[in-house]
Amino acid sequence: MKKVIAFLVALGLVIPSGMASAESNSKNKVDYDKIAEHMKKDGASQDDIDNVIKKIKNGEELDADKPENQKKLTLSKAQLRSTLSDNEEDSEAGENDSFSTTDAEPTKKFIFDDGSYVKLSIEPVDADAVQALGGNMSTMATTGKTIKVSGSSTWGDASYKAKIYMSDSPVGNDYISKVYDRKIQTYFGTYSSPSLTISRKYEVRSKGISAKSYLFYKYTSMTNFTAKTKYLKMHVGDAINDKYGIYVSFTDGDASYK
Repeated sequence: MKKVIAFLVALGLVIPSGMASAESNSKNKVDYDKIAEHMKKDGASQDDIDNVIKKIKNGEELDADKPENQKKLTLSKAQLRSTLSDNEEDSEAGENDSFSTTDAEPTKKFIFDDGSYVKLSIEPVDADAVQALGGNMSTMATTGKTIKVSGSSTWGDASYKAKIYMSDSPVGNDYISKVYDRKIQTYFGTYSSPSLTISRKYEVRSKGISAKSYLFYKYTSMTNFTAKTKYLKMHVGDAINDKYGIYVSFTDGDASYK
């Protein structure tokens, strides 16, 4: 009898108990109240919350997860430096249209048609005194700053801290010396294999190549069992658009910024 059942299972004619209800059980374990609470904390309306939860229950892809909708937050070097002192005046206030230079915790939220969203944040934690670095060509002054970069979306949050140095010389290069204190939270899925790393320590300004770090992990949805890679990336440098200081993106593996 056991051999017959095993043969039928192999043919797909009999599904062992427990396997048949695996998908429905996983969906039933999703805490939709926690998702609603998370979205409300991020400023979502009740209509958006209801619509997103409906799509999650149906196993549909949220607009925020589509590669063509991936966004990034850019913060100019002038804006970063403006947080060093409450009394500091900055002549480059109009450099970036997204924020004023007085923003201590610049955050931008991108909301999509179905109510899903991505919220990005660059928060200066502290700053060091200006340091003088000796070099063959000149003495290059750099300003050290510790920042916290964060990404939040309907399905979860991620963040980490980084120690960055910004060169005050046109021939100097910005760089990242340390990344630490990673945090990941998911609301209707699981994550595995997290890795926080500096993938490119030094900017190469002459070639338009930024310094880069990222928090990487694998995310599996409990509602449709899709598996995706997630990246919280941070770039530091002067090369992009000739004026940026730092930018952060929270993307799937299908979407990336160089």
